[in-house]
Amino acid sequence: MIVEGHEVTAEYYGSAHTVVVGSGAGGAVTAAILAEAGVDVVLLEEGGNHGARDFNQRQDEMYRKLYRGGGTQLTEDGMINVLQGSTLGGSTVIN
Repeated sequence: MIVEGHEVTAEYYGSAHTVVVGSGAGGAVTAAILAEAGVDVVLLEEGGNHGARDFNQRQDEMYRKLYRGGGTQLTEDGMINVLQGSTLGGSTVIN
C-alpha cells in the first residue's frame, strides 16, 4: 500500500515492526527483504512517487521533481553542489 503525504488529511496512525527511511537502492532492497521475511515494514520517502508520464525530458521541471532542494543543495561551505535524489527510488532514479 502506498500512502502519499498529500492524501493524509488528519493524524495518521499505523504500526510496523520496522521503519526504513529512504527508498533508494539500500532502503528499497532492505524493506523488500524484510517484508518477504514476514516483517511489517514502513518505508518512508521524502520525495514524490513519479510515473513514466512525469519524465518529460525538461531539465528545469525534473530538477524540481527529482532532486532534494530542486538541485540547489550545497555543502556546508557552499563550494560544492550536492545532487541528491528526493523521489521514490532515491538517487538511483537519477543516476
